[in-house]
Amino acid sequence: MKRLQEVAVTYRQFDVEDRAELAAAGLEPQPLEGDEIGGVISWEGSGKQVELSYDIPGRSVRIKIFNDNRQLELDIFREGAVRLRSQWEGEKLCLQIIFEVDDLAGKIEVGLTPLIYMRDSMLFV
Repeated sequence: MKRLQEVAVTYRQFDVEDRAELAAAGLEPQPLEGDEIGGVISWEGSGKQVELSYDIPGRSVRIKIFNDNRQLELDIFREGAVRLRSQWEGEKLCLQIIFEVDDLAGKIEVGLTPLIYMRDSMLFV
């Protein structure tokens, strides 16, 4: 009879850039309904709209991208987030979300200017 192995899960805190820093980058997160420990960042450009919602205690992120007719084109939900940052590189603004769980690590980059795009990578570590 095989024994079940105990699995130690490492808890990592979700570090979200301060609201003032996000606002300085041109992003103003709105609180989630009835929750001050998360937020929603909305952005419109290049005929698309991005809604990125995050829950700090749940370490989760949901990204929705809509077309100019407000039709949902992409809907991604991911858990295991450890960092959310905004980044300007010249004229390019993007959000970077880093994910880490025990044997996986990844990054989602959501470009906001000049075009809205998303890049996702998840790798075994």
